[in-house]
Amino acid sequence: MDGYGAIAMHPLAPWKQPKTRTKKLMQAGLKKVLAYHSTNNGRDPWWNSGARHMNTTHSKANFDRLGLVSVRNTVQGLQHLS
Repeated sequence: MDGYGAIAMHPLAPWKQPKTRTKKLMQAGLKKVLAYHSTNNGRDPWWNSGARHMNTTHSKANFDRLGLVSVRNTVQGLQHLS
């Protein structure tokens, strides 16, 4: 099997499609034009994860509500102990 078949079978493969990412960003509150340009900027999802449009739609408060642990807060807390 070639490398592309493995990607297509991966459960996150739809997120690799700019059309799906645009739709999801719009559902998260980003305007249509900005969502389109954000997902069709020639950058992969890893680069986009640190971009301003992702911080706008997926804030730290959202992750806190989900109960996810902040690595930054954990490290800062450990530094205060020493």
